[in-house]
Amino acid sequence: MRTVRWLASGLALIALLPSASAAQQGRLFRDSWFWGANAGVMNFSTATVANQQAPVVNLEWFITRTRGGLYLSAGRSFFTANAGVKDNLGTLYNVQIQDMTQFQADVIALPATWGPVHLYAGGGFQMNIAHSAVITDSIIDPNIKTQVQKTLTNQQDAIRFNLLVGVHAQLKRIAIFGNAEWLPAMGNFVLGQKATWMLEGGIRLNFGPSDESQQ
Repeated sequence: MRTVRWLASGLALIALLPSASAAQQGRLFRDSWFWGANAGVMNFSTATVANQQAPVVNLEWFITRTRGGLYLSAGRSFFTANAGVKDNLGTLYNVQIQDMTQFQADVIALPATWGPVHLYAGGGFQMNIAHSAVITDSIIDPNIKTQVQKTLTNQQDAIRFNLLVGVHAQLKRIAIFGNAEWLPAMGNFVLGQKATWMLEGGIRLNFGPSDESQQ
């Protein structure tokens, strides 16, 4: 994809910067905190649709220490998707879902550095909240309709474990980065019938040291 090629080219160019700048870039990455924004694509599945893609945008707070750090983000994905929920007898009813909000918190490790380019990886949890869930099938029996609506309401949100791998390229106080994320399947979440993955790229700005002793 064009966006991925641009991101890879940018990381390659920054990696070729003179090694004399490496120490300064390290100081601007380790023991720092960043505000950033990213955009990308999410791949998800429902009970009736497999591997649907949707654009996603996030705001984030990225905190680094010497060997690890913390990654926090909040964002939204934009889509209209067909899905399904079952009643107590196993009958599937079609529903339509529009958009999802996600909040994420990960503990990260910093396993490798190549000059101004830093690799990070970690895991944590992501809260997913599906919006505008509407039953599109006609249900004549009011008891079944109430039951299906309750099931749909219960399956509109979930807290899911996630894994995160990213590459961060520091250029003075501005950095570009790319993330790859994976979330396992979750049968009781309307958008989690298969594993979900996300690819994101964005920009971060260093706002100073995360260790108060350095200020």
